[in-house]
Parts: sequence; structure tokens; C-alpha cells
Amino acid sequence: MAGLAGAMAWIPMDLIVNVLARMPVKSLMRFKCVSRSWYDLISDRGFVQLHLKRSLETESRTSIVIGNQSLYSMDLENIDSCTEICNDLGGLMRYPSIVGSCNGLLCLAYNDPKRTLVLYNPYSRMYKKVPPPSNELKGHSLIIQRGNFGFGYDSAHDDFKIVSILQFPGMEGFGSRNAAYVYSTNNDSWESIEPPPCLFLCHATTPALVNGVLYWIGVEYPGSDSYYSVVGFSLSDQSFAKVPHPQHYDTRKSLELGELSGCLSLQVKVGLVAHVWMMKGYGAEFSWLKLCSISIARFGNSWCSMKTVAYSRNGRELFFWWRGKGLFSYDLEEKSFKEVEIPRFPTTPVLNDAMLCIESLVQPRGGCFVTRKEDATVVRTENGIKGGDRRLELPLEVSFTRQLKLEC
Repeated sequence: MAGLAGAMAWIPMDLIVNVLARMPVKSLMRFKCVSRSWYDLISDRGFVQLHLKRSLETESRTSIVIGNQSLYSMDLENIDSCTEICNDLGGLMRYPSIVGSCNGLLCLAYNDPKRTLVLYNPYSRMYKKVPPPSNELKGHSLIIQRGNFGFGYDSAHDDFKIVSILQFPGMEGFGSRNAAYVYSTNNDSWESIEPPPCLFLCHATTPALVNGVLYWIGVEYPGSDSYYSVVGFSLSDQSFAKVPHPQHYDTRKSLELGELSGCLSLQVKVGLVAHVWMMKGYGAEFSWLKLCSISIARFGNSWCSMKTVAYSRNGRELFFWWRGKGLFSYDLEEKSFKEVEIPRFPTTPVLNDAMLCIESLVQPRGGCFVTRKEDATVVRTENGIKGGDRRLELPLEVSFTRQLKLEC
């Protein structure tokens, strides 16, 4: 190590920073062991943000994460295989539901008695358990599905937030009222907010996150002009607002929301055809543009929540996630729609959701690190490493000992 440090002493620190910012997370986690100065560098918040910025700008190291018996990752550059992501998060049960994905963090929901929520970085294997707003919910009968929750980043306050929309069933099975709560990672607490301006939200699918706004499908009150509506929640303002839908669109038809290249997408099923719209602007109906229409006749009349996931690297194909069926692709040039065969992926009917996830060093505040199964008892926290009789003081975030220029 001393020889390596001496050999690299002549290399400008700015150059080292810019080279490391282009490396994958797995390599960077190993590089922390090179020296104390490299550990300080890679753990520094400024470097973490630089690494994330580069990944977002280049759209490199982006994967489709699929929730099934466990979590599985599939690289957009190689969809011919998938790998299981370490999912031994403090002894939680399997079958996690993916609530959301943002800046390399996944928000997972488990259907255990405590209704546990988890923030998880699958590349650094850091996680944090988030309790539900239990004090507010004691004594109530609730309808809990993964669509009850949304997850995203509030850039105005540098805060990751979880939104919980809970439906209290009425006498006829519909939600007689909604309750809404927001969890702040900065404050590590929940707060009550005004509920959405509709009868209830469709909780069968997860909301779409676009530019700091979470979008749900809302079901309107009886007597409204529309049956379905699009409801947005601003993470910075913590307020709901309805979004104009496409002109001449039949609001009684089945629909789903998704995110596509930074734009909100809307999938509308009319008969055996799925129409895909993209919202290019906000606040006006003419901002909706129709992307394509896909015949799903050979797959039957079942809908089962089909949403856009991503474009292929060459931009020619559009990937969809069809809940209960799997991953599909649509060739925009040949107008063909087909199922994507994923080798080594378990055949099971669970298939709960799929989302894009980008590699990053971003960590949940107050998180823990759990090794793989053979070392699952060793847990690293912000105060050090715990596991059996051994303990090593190894802080997760250390300030730079010198000022570094983090730009090219």
C-alpha cells in the first residue's frame, strides 16, 4: 500500500477524482480499501454527487430492476441475462414490492405485520428500515397495496421523501376518505398532509416519478365529468394538483402511468389496442403527444397493468412491464410487439413490478450495510461495524482533508 501511495503521489488529485467518478460502484467500494485518503474521497458527499451527476448525464450503468421472489437486475445494454441482487435486508421476508426508484435508491415495501418500508441501494448494499406512520393508523382498518406509496427526491430541500396515501374503506368497500402522510429522510419522521383532490387513488400500480412530481391515477367523485384523472404530487411543495389529460381522450377507459426519458407517459387501453401518450410539457392539453398504438390481440383481453419502462440503448425499442406477464418490447420501426425472454429469471406468477435504477453511491441517512449470506451477521452502521465480538470504528462519511476541484 505504501508503494502504491508513493507511486501515485505525483498524480494530481483532480485527475484522480475525475477518473474515479467514471468507475462503477462495485469497483469504488473496493477502492475504499486502497488507502485512508481514497476512503475519505469516495465517501465524501461532493464526490458522491459528482459520480451521480455523471451517471445521469451519460445514462450509463442503468438497469431494469424487477421485483419477484427477490430483486433481479438486468442491464439495458445486455437484456439477455439478469442477476439476483442481494436481498438479505436484516432478516426481512422475500417478495418485496418496489415502491419507487430514484438516484440509485430503491424504496421497498414488505407485506409483514409491521408493513415495513426499506430504502435500499442495491449496488452498495446499504439499507434503512422506515416504520409506517403507525401512531396515526392504530385502530383503523386499511386497504394497503404498493400503490399506497410513492418515493422520490426533493431537490429544493435535498431530501428523499416517501408519500403514503391510505384509503379508509367505507360501508360499500370504497374509500370514504383518504389520509396522506410524507416521510422525510432529513427529519426521519412522518407528517400529515392534505389528501388528494379525488375520491381515491388507484393503488394497483405504483405512481410515476417525473421531475420531482409523483403521478397517480385518481378516481373521481360521482357526478364528475371524468371517471379517471391524473393527479400529481409535488415533493417540494407537498401539495396535490390535477393534470390535464389528452384532448378527446375517453376518461372511462383503463389507463396506466409511467416514466419515459424524463417525461410522463400514459397508456390507454381501448379494446385490444394500447395507446401510448407522452407529456412533453405541463399545464396544457396540447403538451400530450401520441407516441404509438400497439395491438395486444394475441395476448388476450387481460390488461394487468402495462406501463412503459425505458427505451433501448439504440432508441429503436420501447420496453414495457406487463404485470403478471413480464417484460415486453415494441419495435418502433417494425411496429412489432413481443415478450422478452430473460434467461435465468425464475418462472413464477409473482412478478410485481419493474423500474429503472441507476448505479450510485447515494446512501440512505442512518443506513446499515449487510454483507452477503455467509457474513449476514456483520452489519456496518454510521458508528462502525457490529457483528459478533468484533467491532471496527469505520465511519461511513468523512470530510475531505483538503479542498478538491470536482469539475472537469
